[in-house]
Amino acid sequence: MTSFHFRFESLLVLQRQQRNELIRELTETHTAINDTQEKIDHLQQQRDELRSAAAGRFATDVHISVDRLRHEARYDRQLADDQDTLGSTRKQLEAELEQRRERLIEAEAEVKRLERLREKQSVAYNQLQLQREQATADERTIARMIHSRR
Repeated sequence: MTSFHFRFESLLVLQRQQRNELIRELTETHTAINDTQEKIDHLQQQRDELRSAAAGRFATDVHISVDRLRHEARYDRQLADDQDTLGSTRKQLEAELEQRRERLIEAEAEVKRLERLREKQSVAYNQLQLQREQATADERTIARMIHSRR
């Protein structure tokens, strides 16, 4: 009895590799989004600390330096601009994540379709082999019966 050979096995292997690559890319995108969010949070923390320090000085200092206020305002604006830039990057990454997620769903569906086809063909092959073996056994039995009657 010969063993079953799925003729689309190489295609199935390629589809699995593509699916695994998409999973890796999806993971990388998740990591990039998380890293970007951490940077945004860190910038927000810096802005909060800057404002808190300025508020503390306003409460205790009698003399307020205009140059220092301008410097802190520029620094706060720079932090805000950096946050905006990172926010845009995060939105782009989220859009990319969604596209990759959709491609992964399609790739997974293709792998499952090929696996179902392989399973169906394997079952059909095994049934055909069983029928052939049964026919061969029946022929032998008939031949023995004919031979024993002579």
